[in-house]
Order: sequence, then structure tokens, then C-alpha cells
Amino acid sequence: MNRALVVGAGGGGLAAALELATNGMDVTVLESHICAGGCAGTFYHKNYRFDAGATLAGGFNKNGPMDIMSHRFNINWKGKADDIGMKVHLHGHPSITRWVDSESWKKERLQQFGTSGEKFWNWQEYTSNLLWKLAMQHPAWPPRKISDLLRLLEMIQTAGWFSGKHSSFLKLLQLSQDAFRPLKSRIMEVPEKMRQFIDAQLLISAQATSSNANALYSAAALDLSRQGVMHSEGGMGGICEQMVEKLRSNHAKVLFKKEITMPLWDGNRIFGAETKRGERFEADVIIVNLTRENASKLMEKSPYHQKFVSSAPPRDGWGAFMVYTGIDSSAVKNLEGLHHQLVKKQPLGNGNSVFLSISPEWDKTRAPENRRAITLSTHTSMKFWWNLFQEDKKTYEIEKERMAKKMLKVTETIIPGIREASDLILTGTPITFQRFTKRLHGWVGGFPQTNLFRSQSPCLAPGLWMVGDSIFPGQSLAAVCMGGMRVGREISKEIGALSSYDYS
Repeated sequence: MNRALVVGAGGGGLAAALELATNGMDVTVLESHICAGGCAGTFYHKNYRFDAGATLAGGFNKNGPMDIMSHRFNINWKGKADDIGMKVHLHGHPSITRWVDSESWKKERLQQFGTSGEKFWNWQEYTSNLLWKLAMQHPAWPPRKISDLLRLLEMIQTAGWFSGKHSSFLKLLQLSQDAFRPLKSRIMEVPEKMRQFIDAQLLISAQATSSNANALYSAAALDLSRQGVMHSEGGMGGICEQMVEKLRSNHAKVLFKKEITMPLWDGNRIFGAETKRGERFEADVIIVNLTRENASKLMEKSPYHQKFVSSAPPRDGWGAFMVYTGIDSSAVKNLEGLHHQLVKKQPLGNGNSVFLSISPEWDKTRAPENRRAITLSTHTSMKFWWNLFQEDKKTYEIEKERMAKKMLKVTETIIPGIREASDLILTGTPITFQRFTKRLHGWVGGFPQTNLFRSQSPCLAPGLWMVGDSIFPGQSLAAVCMGGMRVGREISKEIGALSSYDYS
């Protein structure tokens, strides 16, 4: 039996492990933390369970990524669907409800933006439908071999995606143009309010705004709510915990507190890994659920260090500043929706835009009686916080307090008296993220999606693969799970172990 070793129990690693185990491989997952999930994990503190980073679970509608996983691996996700993806609050404007239902969302956007934006939204939904299907069916992106590219072209020609009043050639040409230009080229004539809304959404889903976010990627990134939003029992980490349970029921091993320090190299290939405690795990296939920078550090004593993996995070990459609060339920009793994005002003990030998520009232695992757990986040500079932390810890603590106050003040626009209603306030910086998730520099969210070829190829070397938000399709639990499934499928195909399954 072929053996697979997965390093890291984030969503991407767990999805790849599930695919391999389902195809009959002997799978072992090693995780340095005490729980699964990584940036999509949930931590426990003083009777609260807070989502550490990612808080919005999308992709649960029929044929969405998480729905496909449910059927593929026979997982009955524990949680409740929501008809509201999120509420977006642009300063000086009425709130915008991002409905999950397509017709409700169309009615909302017509009311908010008028008819001038409909051409864009029709393009966005059509293109997104195509891309989600393509991302699930196609082998690893970017294409590794000519055969991958030929298969992609064949799929486009035969799938019937371009049937209609326009010729297939013209639609393919349009698709090709959008693959090499930013989204701003498609929103030149839309209302300013709509542009602000799009930029705010793209920052949290593509790590970039319309001025430089790739148009094709943006179409899918703007669609996560329409793909179905669920509130998981136990928070985001509850989803990954269910994946761990399913792996173990399939006789796979998932081991925690196993930090990998070096690969095992025999002069020809990497055949396993060694932990911090000196434990050795050997395998025929190695999958690293790491950032590109972490993978580079892990491989620094192997020939693959410079050839396959970058040694530094992108200059335009983001960290996150977090505020975790436990509040009285009465403070949010009149608030519609559990996910909110608050945009105060440009430039976005650094407290000027805040994303907040509230634990569901029905989920008693998340907070004490009559209390709720809230996670607030804003994009921030990794370099800024690391410089302070290393050179001036007193100022670092002062800046933490200042940023927390700024974010709570923004939040008071929809939750008046949040500070007075809180019995617990915690903060987190990129330094916290590095300590909690082991991601070097606290880099979160993956690459700013400025072009389709920026992601790392998932195949680093023969028998050595990568999953996570450094590979296509990038950020979000749904995206990394989709990427992990695709990598698992590609590995199984290469070794002749792929079981028959229709991913369409």
C-alpha cells in the first residue's frame, strides 16, 4: 500500500488526506498544534471559543466546494445555513446585505447601485460559475505539463459553457482578456458606492482591490456568499474537526504536537520527515500544508530549497490584527446577520475596514450562557509589527492598545457599547499568528491575487507536493479544501489509485 505523509492539518492538508485515504492510501497527518484548522482553527480561552482567523465558511450550496466534499467523503456538516452572507457597512451609506440567494441579491444590488451595475454582476456570476466548475475538475494550476494545458482547452471546448447567442470563440477571447487584466477594467463606469463595495469585498477574499486584482479571480472571489454560507457548530475549527474524525474512521492517522523540523533526504528524493523530538515518518508521497516561506525553510537543507520554493513572503502580502471579545448577548440582539464588514475610509486595512463575526446564539459551545464570542479583524502590515516587537516592545504594546481601541470604535457604529458589554478583550498581531499557526511572519490570506500565475505550482518535486493558500485557488476554507482535493486526486491518478467519482 502506498504511504502518504501530510504535514499540517489545515483545511488543504485535511482535504488532500481525505482524498488519498478514500483512494486506499495509508495516510498520516502531522500537526504541530494541539488542534486542527490553522488559520481556520478555533481556540478556547476563559469559557469562550474564538475563531482564530478565518470566520466565514462559504461554499455549502449544492455543487459548491464544501457540498462536493460532503458527498465525496460522506460528511454531514454540523451547523446551520444562513440566508445572509454578510452585511457591508460603507461609511455614509445604508448597509448592503449580501444575500446568499441570487434573486434576493439581485433585488438588493438594484436598490443599492441601480441598473448601471447589472452588466458587471451578470458577467461576474456567469464567469464565477465557469471558474468554480473548472477549478474542481481541472488538474493542478498552473499547468505542469503540456497535457494539462491541452486538457484545459478541451474542457472549455466540450463542456458547453460557451453556448448561446455569442460564438464560443468570442467568449473564449473575452475570458482570455480577463485573465490578463485587473478588475478595474470592468468597473470603469459603475457608481462609486459600488466600486467601494467591490474593493471592500475583494480585500477580504482576494487580498487586493479592483485596481490590481485579477479580473477572472475576482469574479470567483466576489461569489463566496452566493456559494452558500454556513455557521459551523463549534466555530470554523468544528469543520476541520469533522474532517479529522472522518480521516480516523477511514483508518488514517492524525497526530498532534508533531512539529516537523527537517525532511528525510536519501540523495535522490525526499522520503519522509523528522519531528522536533526526533521521530521519523517515512512515506512514498509527502504533502506540505504550509506557506511557501515555511516550505522553503523546511527544505533549506535539500536541493529543492531554491529551485522550487520562494524564501520570502510577498512584499504586498498581508498580516492581520485581531480583537477577540466576549460580550453580553443583549448587545447584539437587534443586529441582523452574524458577519459584518465595516468600512470607515480609504486606504482599507489598518483599522479603516473591519470584518467582524458573531457566534450564533444557538451554539452553546462557543460562549457562556447569555454571552457571545466575537472576532474582529483588519488587514495590517507584517513589517510594522515585527519592527516594533523586535526593537521597542513598550511601543509595541501601546500600538496594540491603540489599534484595538480604533477597531472597537468602528464596531460601535453597529454594536453601541461593545466595550462596556465585554467581559473579555484579547488582541492578536502577526507575531501572535506566527506563534499560533507557525506561519512565518504571521502572513495570512495567501498571495494578493494580482495574476493567475502567481500561485505556487503544487508539485514541488517528484513525490513532493504543496497545498494551502499558496496554491490555486488560494484563500478561504472552501478554496484550500478544493485545492487539497485536486492535489489528492492528481497524486492518486499518478500512482493509479484514483477511484471513480464525478466531481462535476
